[in-house]
Amino acid sequence: MTRLIFSVFFILLLITPLLSAQQTLQDLTLSSAITKGFIPSPIVVTNDFKNEWLVAWNQSGKVKGRIVKPDGQLSSIKTLVKGRVLDAVYDPIHHTYLILYNSRSYVRAQLLSGSLKKKGDVISFSSPPPVMAQLIFDPVAGKFLVFWIEYTGQDPDGHYLTAIKSGSLGVTGKAFSEIVTVLDGGSHVEYQQLRVARNPENGNLFLLVDQLAKGVASIFGYTLKSDRTFLRTKPVRFAGNSVPPTNSFSVPDAEFADNGTGIATWKVEDLNGISPTKIKIRQLTSKGTFNSKSKTIAEDVSQPRIVLDRGQNAFLVLWYENLVFGGAHSVSAVLLDAITANVLKGPFTVAKPEPLFGYVKGLAGAYERSSGRILIVWSIYCLDVISNSCPGSVYVSGQVSGAIFSSQ
Repeated sequence: MTRLIFSVFFILLLITPLLSAQQTLQDLTLSSAITKGFIPSPIVVTNDFKNEWLVAWNQSGKVKGRIVKPDGQLSSIKTLVKGRVLDAVYDPIHHTYLILYNSRSYVRAQLLSGSLKKKGDVISFSSPPPVMAQLIFDPVAGKFLVFWIEYTGQDPDGHYLTAIKSGSLGVTGKAFSEIVTVLDGGSHVEYQQLRVARNPENGNLFLLVDQLAKGVASIFGYTLKSDRTFLRTKPVRFAGNSVPPTNSFSVPDAEFADNGTGIATWKVEDLNGISPTKIKIRQLTSKGTFNSKSKTIAEDVSQPRIVLDRGQNAFLVLWYENLVFGGAHSVSAVLLDAITANVLKGPFTVAKPEPLFGYVKGLAGAYERSSGRILIVWSIYCLDVISNSCPGSVYVSGQVSGAIFSSQ
């Protein structure tokens, strides 16, 4: 009997590290209930010089932000700029942030110091506002790059005309220059969503694009050199449709590890409503092509987002789940090997947000190297147009939440 007890105890000692190999270390409430001007799109950026994160979100026509430390300490909330945040990025050379936001029908950019003080003038560079925009910092060239989808008009048949454009900005926040049209869809292709990833191994820029051609949706990959000229003229189709189409694709995302390998993800919905919504992944080569078939990693979930976990040399793929009537939702993830894209851990639940709010919306994450931890942020919101029973006694309100997570 004693030997049996000892054996069970020894086995528990062996498996305990495996059971606790990934864990949510701390849940965070990053904003109070937002009852006016709530737009569910928080972002998070890592400052590896100060070993902390900046979280920014939209509230009442302003971009709010605060600093989060790996131990969960929170700074006071500050107003960063007036407008709606689109993206933010950190310059590790000059220790500054660049905030990209919509304001008064323009896209604007503002440099911030590490202590969130404004530096230089506000830079405006696009009107009308783009469909979506993303920032990239190029440490080799020492400049910021902006990519955006812009409506350019309508054709005689009423189809939207779109183009993907890019501009550059110096690290001192001077005026944008080198604005180029990367892709022009003309009357044949409508670009709907865009995700850009920089490959640290060769400096190439990979664009994963959700696009429509004559009503048929596809996911295409385009690879640019660091000067934003094409590495190859022919795009790579990551996911496509038959005619007539049976699926829709959305929420593309991509990320590269330091050795140049990467993954791409997107959401697939069955237009006939027969199959469940799926999150697909496909492994990327350093040249922006794929070397494997796509595979499903989750079903009945939304908005995949990728975080590079450098400590584990792995990709943490996040998503959220909302049940039809709200009130039961979760943020979940799976950890994939950065070289093989094989599953290392998961799927597992990262957080189950406060049920007082009905739905999760918006999801982002960022890795901090000194602690080896990842800050995951999301919005939770409530919608009740009948009884106005949302927090604050209004029909719609929201809150920005997060979790400090470790996969070690």
